[in-house]
Parts: sequence; C-alpha cells; structure tokens
Amino acid sequence: MNKLILGTRYFNYDEHGNLRVHKLIKTDPIVLKQIRYGNDITVVKDENELNDSYVALNPDAIIIFNMVTIKDLRDVIVTVYRKTEIRNADTVPYSVCRQNITDFFANSLDPKMGCHGVNVTKETIPQGVKIEQLTACDGIESNDTIAYYIGDSLKDLLGLLRKDRINEYDSILYDLFNDHIRYTSKSNGGELYITYASSKRCIHGYCKTLRDLLELNNFMFDLMRGFNIYPLDIDLTASEKAGYLTVDEIDILERLICKNITRDAKTQLIIKYDKDIDLDRINGEYLLIYDVTNTLYVVAFSTYGKYHIPVEDVESAENIEKLAQSIGYNPNSSITEAYNHIMFDRSKYL
Repeated sequence: MNKLILGTRYFNYDEHGNLRVHKLIKTDPIVLKQIRYGNDITVVKDENELNDSYVALNPDAIIIFNMVTIKDLRDVIVTVYRKTEIRNADTVPYSVCRQNITDFFANSLDPKMGCHGVNVTKETIPQGVKIEQLTACDGIESNDTIAYYIGDSLKDLLGLLRKDRINEYDSILYDLFNDHIRYTSKSNGGELYITYASSKRCIHGYCKTLRDLLELNNFMFDLMRGFNIYPLDIDLTASEKAGYLTVDEIDILERLICKNITRDAKTQLIIKYDKDIDLDRINGEYLLIYDVTNTLYVVAFSTYGKYHIPVEDVESAENIEKLAQSIGYNPNSSITEAYNHIMFDRSKYL
C-alpha cells in the first residue's frame, strides 16, 4: 500500500450528489476533515475504506521535514518536491531550507555578516553549487511528509504536524541557536551578550523555531514562485466583489510584468483559485496572486501595445541612464516600487 501523506485531499459525493472535499489530518487513526461546504470530521476504518469511498487529489508538491545528524550536531532540513520532480522521478528537490549552513546570499553581499540558514531553489542556486549538496548529512533521524496544494498557507502546512513533532524540531533549532550565541559571546561581552541575544527571534540567521526558520528564509515565497504565484501585500477582497482591479492595483501589476493592462473592466476577471479552474481555458493573460489575506486569486486581463519606459528613442548617455534606472534597482523607480509590494521577509538581514 502507498504511504498515507498528511494533507492529502480526497473527494467524494454525499447522498444528495454534492461534491465534498476533505483533507487527511491524521493517519493513525485515519481522520479526514471536510474543507469545502462544511468542516465535518470523519474517521475512516482503514486504507481499504479510504480507497473505496474517496478519490485522492494529487498534490502540487510534497514537503519533507527532516531531523538529521552531522557529526555530533543535529540539524533541520526541509525539502520540496513539486509534481514536476515527482512525475519525472527526479531525486533532486526543487528547494532546500536548512538551518546550520552558510547563507551564501547574505554573505556574498557582506562576507563579515557570518549569516546562517538559507532557503534555495533550483532557480536561485548560485552557479557552481549543486542543490543536493545542501542536504548532505551523516544520517536522518526521522522525518514528516506532508502534501502541499497551491493556495495552502504556512499555517495550513505546520498545522498538519503533531505538536510533539513541532516541539522536537524547535528543540533542535533552539540548541543550535544557544550553541551559536554562547560561542559568539566569547568575543562579544560574555553573559551580557547572551542575555541580549537570547531575547532575539534570530541571531546571525540562527532561529529558535521551525516557523521562524521558514518565515525568515522566505520558504513560502520560494515555494509559491515555483508555481509562478506572486505573493503581494495588496487586498483583493473588494476587487473580487467589484469584478475589476483598482487603478493602483493595475499600476502595480503593469510594473511587475512590464506590460500595459487594458483598463476596461469587461476584460478583467478576479476569482478565488480552486483546483476546479482550468487555467488553460482563460482567454488572455492571467496572474496567480496570493494577497495579504492569505487568499489565492486568479487575476485575468488583456494587455495592449508595448510597455513604455519613459525614454526617448535616441541612444544618448541620458537615456541609457534612464533605462538602466528603470530596469535596475533604484529606490525611486516605478518598477522598484512595484516589487516593494512583494511579500518577502527582509527582517533577518536588518
């Protein structure tokens, strides 16, 4: 029998022919929680009943939480395998999040930072580094596997793990955190430094909890970008009800995709994402936007013309500078302003 995976969704039909979607929240005993059109809890006798009475929905990704050892240390590694990797039997994960490893992104900007903990994907891995190198260890003590579906939040994912398992991951991270501050205190004021550092959520990238490790290393951001989802700090609740985007929302999206979006409300569609939606049937262009309310929307629209960067069609030093400022980092550029709306946690580096 296939191993049951927490978070897997199953559907069936009730006696009236209504579709019911459930999430596997326990495997021993097998417990399903209804997540659409109700929140009923169902205890299933065994896997035979589960397979006979329900149909499983293939997850978009599998997330594996690992407790590992390397020499005399314990560490936490979280790997993600999208359905692309699973379908192709690719043993290299899409992404890896690990605590006791150098944050090469931060240290490439400031080698003196000495930052640890990182989340990296196949798209963001630095040249010359193989993503599987980040999973190197002497052994795996234990792990937990959960299913991810597009639209799940970090709260949804961590909510699938038993409290005692969360506590064990937190304990490993807390030990690494304390070992680090004790070591660094030797050259930073001794006990005074320990008292100061102990009150922090994170020191030099070392986190106290599994949630902090994932949040501060932008695990969910990278996971969503793996499905071309834009996590934005805008609230689309009112726009969904109205059926069209506001002028400010259009401005943000135009700058993100560098295209002109038609203002006509009839060419726009804003609906909450659901597995039932066939994205291939959408006419025109669309974006998947995860908004500030932790809701995933499909935002469809039409575009026109060529996105205009405000420079004259003349090759001059002045216009080249304008172009460079428009497409590069510039705190005053409209593109930079749009990217400031992306929900990306920078607090680890402050």
